[in-house]
Amino acid sequence: MNRIPRAALDQYSVCATPGSQQQHDMDQAVVMLREAADQGHMMAQAHCGAIYRFGHGVAHDGRIALVYYENAAQQGSAISQFNTGVHYRDGLGCEQNHERAADWFQKAAFQGDASAQWSLGVAYEHGRGVQQSNEQAAKWYAKAARRG
Repeated sequence: MNRIPRAALDQYSVCATPGSQQQHDMDQAVVMLREAADQGHMMAQAHCGAIYRFGHGVAHDGRIALVYYENAAQQGSAISQFNTGVHYRDGLGCEQNHERAADWFQKAAFQGDASAQWSLGVAYEHGRGVQQSNEQAAKWYAKAARRG
């Protein structure tokens, strides 16, 4: 499991609004989530990935988001597997890598994640990270469509 040094996280500390109870509550929530994530809690890692990816209560940082997402993905979180794939596909916090993206999409797709199934269909349709195959693309699009 990749760990983020506390000193590295502290430079991306929560952006506080003085006097704001809501911001104080968010600060506390982030601290608790990071502690749980650092102890290996899969869902806390997934949530930390989201707060760093979108900058909810913290400075936006795709690199830190990817570390948290990938840690949760390695433990089997389908949504984190999909989000890890998105980071590699789009080069968010990392160098773009279509092969790694397709691998993560496939892991999530086999767990029934419709977004990953759709993304895997796109990968097959355009040959991004996988050998181009209209047959495989249609298969994954159909699976995604059945899931809504």
